[in-house]
Amino acid sequence: MLDPPVPPELPPPPELPPPPLEPPPELPPLGGKEGQLGLRGFAGG
Repeated sequence: MLDPPVPPELPPPPELPPPPLEPPPELPPLGGKEGQLGLRGFAGG
């Protein structure tokens, strides 16, 4: 079977705003060492 004709290139999507740095409210706040390690790992990327 032959491939269908290639459609014209679409314009790039609009730039999305950067995601918030603070964690989403859905996740419960962590406390103690787990919270520190979690924030440190999240910030470290």
